[in-house]
Amino acid sequence: MKSDTCTPPELLYFGYGDAASHGMHSHDFYQIEYCISGNIPGVTEQEKVPLAPGEFWMIPPGLKHRFLKSEEKYQYITLKFQYQGDVRGFKGRDEICEVLLRSILSVIKHGQGIDPNSEAAKFIIETMLNGIMSRLSIHHQSHQGEPYIFSTLKEMVSRYGYKVSIPFAAEKLALTRSQLHYKFSKSSNGSSDIKSFLEDALLALAQKHLRYSTMNISEIASELNFPSIYSFSRFYKRKTGVSPLEMRRLERDENR
Repeated sequence: MKSDTCTPPELLYFGYGDAASHGMHSHDFYQIEYCISGNIPGVTEQEKVPLAPGEFWMIPPGLKHRFLKSEEKYQYITLKFQYQGDVRGFKGRDEICEVLLRSILSVIKHGQGIDPNSEAAKFIIETMLNGIMSRLSIHHQSHQGEPYIFSTLKEMVSRYGYKVSIPFAAEKLALTRSQLHYKFSKSSNGSSDIKSFLEDALLALAQKHLRYSTMNISEIASELNFPSIYSFSRFYKRKTGVSPLEMRRLERDENR
């Protein structure tokens, strides 16, 4: 992989609005589309790429795409830029990237008291873009070799926790349940046990919170969107054989 720290991004264009794009197209630069409000119906030649508020789509050079008209109003910022690194496309939400995108939005909307078309604004935006691309490069490396549908579902669980069911995931990905099963089965050599995959991803999140966070069990249950501490405890014990409280006590005993 090329180094992503040698040459910072060069901003070519930024936009802020609510208009659809003109036909399927591709380009030789990177593009980021960040959804501020509403739901943006993006598509490629192969699939739908819907964007909900707070989500963004990093479109790599050469990928054919477009954004469709929608009866529901939406707002976005679009950023087009040259970048010498090699970063795979990304669609979804990332807390660090979202902070940087919000900072860019503030500059574009005169929130920093700087003319958005000035060299100072360009420098700030390019600095934020460099942070976003560095973050996505790290994300790419951590998921290298993992099928796209796997990383997408894990990211969904990371954001929504217990709420992520097969129907929920299919709706978020703008797929039917059959299409979701097919994509998952194709990437997992014939396995279509998405439910176990989602539960394992949720369990991994719970394990991290129990081992490393200072939240109590009730707070962890809430953070992972379980309806109650009791449902969280039942889930955890079914998957591990011990309760979350027992797990935390065991961890503390081992680290004494």
